[in-house]
Amino acid sequence: MKAQAICFGAGTIVNAIATGKGAAFGLALRATATAETRPEGFGVRVHVPASIDPALAQSSATRVLRRSRRKAGLEVSVDSEIPASRGLKSSSAVANAVVLAGARALGLDLEAHQIIRMASRSRARSTTRAPRCSGASY
Repeated sequence: MKAQAICFGAGTIVNAIATGKGAAFGLALRATATAETRPEGFGVRVHVPASIDPALAQSSATRVLRRSRRKAGLEVSVDSEIPASRGLKSSSAVANAVVLAGARALGLDLEAHQIIRMASRSRARSTTRAPRCSGASY
């Protein structure tokens, strides 16, 4: 099965690193992921532009595939118009889109908070890995 998901960038008003509290707001910049199930033994393959860390998409796709407990593979393609390394939650949007597209392709019925939690745990290189950042991008 093939599925697509679009998630958005976000900005922060207050930096949680300095204060321990923060807020985020969504932006109209998109990250798009397309996921397609593959036969067992295929594993997880990701196709990303140079501006996106392939480990992020790989981690996100692997998490959702494990969650499904299906004996299948997953192939994911990602595209993003969100500039990387500019504080616009590009990693959050990509992780959310990959998890959501993967869940749809695998027939998983996940609630928003489950997708956000799974995506925020995929962002190992993120400074805060804060669920609010993933929430603003969902």
